[in-house]
Amino acid sequence: MRRVATLFAMVAVGSLVPSAAALAPGDPPTFDFPRCFREIRPCGDPIVLGETHNFTGRLEVVGMSSGIGPCVSFETIREGFAYGTCGSKLRPRRNDVATIDGVGFSGPPGAYTQISGYLEDAVTRLEARWRRNGEPKQTGAGIVHVDAGGADAIGAETEFSAFELTIRGCIPVKRMRLLSFDSSGALMGRDRMKRVFNFCNFDADPVESSGPGARFAPDFQYRNKTDR
Repeated sequence: MRRVATLFAMVAVGSLVPSAAALAPGDPPTFDFPRCFREIRPCGDPIVLGETHNFTGRLEVVGMSSGIGPCVSFETIREGFAYGTCGSKLRPRRNDVATIDGVGFSGPPGAYTQISGYLEDAVTRLEARWRRNGEPKQTGAGIVHVDAGGADAIGAETEFSAFELTIRGCIPVKRMRLLSFDSSGALMGRDRMKRVFNFCNFDADPVESSGPGARFAPDFQYRNKTDR
């Protein structure tokens, strides 16, 4: 039977004030989201796999086992938002060095584009490059390497490496290029997303893409379309 990966997103509610202290791999995560949905039961206990940062602040990479395979989520502590997948292979696709596995959006429509995926363990730096209104843009991704102990705790077959990046505005992910570098600075690969659900089709002003008075182009639309 073909295993289908499940994409999910969650938002924290209530008055929880997260601690500024970093958590160690194996600790319970900061947020107590309702993680075990009916479609993926039974589930193991969620644990922190590692931490990184994006421009919003600290980000926890959280994992747990499930009935359809390992679940991995990327949880922005300040924003109280999480997104991730269950049942993914946790490895880049064949012939890729880095593969986008999940795309999320948070804040007002188009405020943040959040992208995650998996990469070869030898990658120590990952850059995303794209164009907005014809101008070249780039940003670095946060990388977390999960050791064999963490992988085993969530039911993964072997250790793996994950990445996450959060970008202001809604970007056309299918046009993004991922550049992977090893510890010497040598380019290991240049990859793009082979298939994508293009959830938005407009360019938000990166300066005015969040908060009160945010401005967006009028042609915002939802597309459930696969880019082959």
